[in-house]
Amino acid sequence: MTLVDTYLKANVSSADQFTYKIFQQNALQYMINTEMKNHMLYKQDCKGDLKFDTEAQVKWGLAWQERFQCNICGFKSAFHKLYEEVESLKRGRRAATVNIGAQVGLIHTPISNKNFSEILNAANIISPSSSGLQKCANKVSKVVEKVNKDDMENIRKNLANDNKTLGLSNEKLVRVESDARYNNPIFSNGSTPFQGANIAEDFPIGNEGEYSRRCAAEVSDHLQISHFTSDGDSKSFTGIKSVHGNNVQSLRDVRHLSQSLKRAIMKCTFSEIMFSGSRKQNEKSRFALDIKARCVAELNTGFSVHKGNLQLMKAHMPNVIDAIIMCYKGNCGSSCKVNSYVCGVNLQNVGSEVIKQMAAH
Repeated sequence: MTLVDTYLKANVSSADQFTYKIFQQNALQYMINTEMKNHMLYKQDCKGDLKFDTEAQVKWGLAWQERFQCNICGFKSAFHKLYEEVESLKRGRRAATVNIGAQVGLIHTPISNKNFSEILNAANIISPSSSGLQKCANKVSKVVEKVNKDDMENIRKNLANDNKTLGLSNEKLVRVESDARYNNPIFSNGSTPFQGANIAEDFPIGNEGEYSRRCAAEVSDHLQISHFTSDGDSKSFTGIKSVHGNNVQSLRDVRHLSQSLKRAIMKCTFSEIMFSGSRKQNEKSRFALDIKARCVAELNTGFSVHKGNLQLMKAHMPNVIDAIIMCYKGNCGSSCKVNSYVCGVNLQNVGSEVIKQMAAH
């Protein structure tokens, strides 16, 4: 007898006896109690043990359909589904709740089906097939997407109703914000600018205008966007405007505004005497950071001084800009004292407790 013949005659089915499986406790208890009684009825004087028939077991994702067999008398029980099924009116085999639940959990984590299988295998749990996991994931993702869309639609309806209850002239008008900057190596560290292989080819990744247009169309059923606060990407605003009209006002948040300001300064062309030598790029970068910090400080302090009154801030900002320019020219004097919120403050002109505290320190 060759080694191959010996291997083929080995009882390889017993290997599954040393793995872990996922069973529903109630179903397993019912199977044990029922089939022990049936075994006694089959042959009362049998002293054999009931074991899982590993050659006849039916795998259903993470779930199992099992039967017992006696190692002496040959008794074989009926098959038992050791899992709970999802109720369905459709014909065919019903899904197991454990498979659906696993995919719902995976959707809320960065773990892929492949990584999930590796975790199960490392724990000596027989994992589902890759194709089975993917089919289940596709079905679950469609349901989750529909539930999310329905939920978001209800939120939009309730928002419009709340605005109407408050007595607003147009209950549909809302202000929205978005961060539409695409992650790429220019603005983030090492993120790939290429489309992922797991995304459809027509998906608008990298095209912020098309992406924002789709989002705007999605919310246009019950709401109308009046103000759009975003980062420095103008294409996203173009997409919003194409759906909700030219009356949409574009706003910029302070963080992205400051980053856009820094990049704009880095792109500017200065005279040769402004930055010179081998460290001119470093000096230019430090200059851009300094102006960015100054502008952010002016905005934040101005907001505190005027207690959030944007009209007063807007009226005073042109003078603040002139003061900043004069300050960087080396003429930091009366202009800063009168118009700047943070440089050379004149407490008589700016009667703010915030400014007084700053001056005291």
